[in-house]
Amino acid sequence: MKGNNLTTISLSGTTARMTFEPAGNFLFAAAKKYNLESQALAGIICERVRTFFIQEFSEFSHGWEPIKFDSGELTIQVSDAAAGSALFLRTHEIMEQLEKQELPAKIDQILIARSS
Repeated sequence: MKGNNLTTISLSGTTARMTFEPAGNFLFAAAKKYNLESQALAGIICERVRTFFIQEFSEFSHGWEPIKFDSGELTIQVSDAAAGSALFLRTHEIMEQLEKQELPAKIDQILIARSS
């Protein structure tokens, strides 16, 4: 029998109840234990933005790489000047679309970094 993250199992007349938490909750709990909350949050934000770029801006996703998130600032590394210009021209549109995504933290600003 399944409910909201709750499963009841009956074995030989004995009933055991188990709850299942989403993996994200476990990861944040583990990160908190080792004082790695900001790094875990940054990793999740960067990965979700990377996926967003692949889905919504596939023609540019190879040249835009989210590399850092800190205190609301997302840094995106670009492969060349053309990719940087394309990102700059779409920053407002990207910010609006990212606000609609289910991200664990708000992105207040996008910083563009050139690859070295």
